[in-house]
Amino acid sequence: MASVRKRSKRSRNGTGEATKRRTITTGERPYPRPRRRFGQHFLEPAWTAKLVRAVNPSPDETFLEIGPGRGALTAALAPHVRRIVAVEVDRDLTSTLARQIPANVHLVNADFLAVDLDDLLRSEPRPLRVVGNLPYNISSPILFRLLGAAGDGTRFRDAT
Repeated sequence: MASVRKRSKRSRNGTGEATKRRTITTGERPYPRPRRRFGQHFLEPAWTAKLVRAVNPSPDETFLEIGPGRGALTAALAPHVRRIVAVEVDRDLTSTLARQIPANVHLVNADFLAVDLDDLLRSEPRPLRVVGNLPYNISSPILFRLLGAAGDGTRFRDAT
């Protein structure tokens, strides 16, 4: 059963007024609530199995996951693939996720729109598959970035 508790730490929103952050606790893992400034929305657990079936991963494949959030898709996909490179902008989510990810997941705390993809993916085998529950407010820039980084068409196999 999920519970909500208020944290005493105060943060500033875009208007400069003080706001209280709230944390959702599911079992033993506390997660920050979705942040509007990042366009966050998290997958419901029921959807992860459906997505993994739709992606139909192979054990020899490497995935680039954009915005792993709480790690629902990451955890469901990791047992079926060689490796996942997951890029998450939210440092609070990254620190929580880093404590529970499988060994075949390389978690990067960075803004996908600003990260050097050539450097990040240099040692990864091609073609990569791309997955993600994209933040709604930057989905178009992310897709344009992927198209621009595709180069000669050998970097990415597909995107879901």
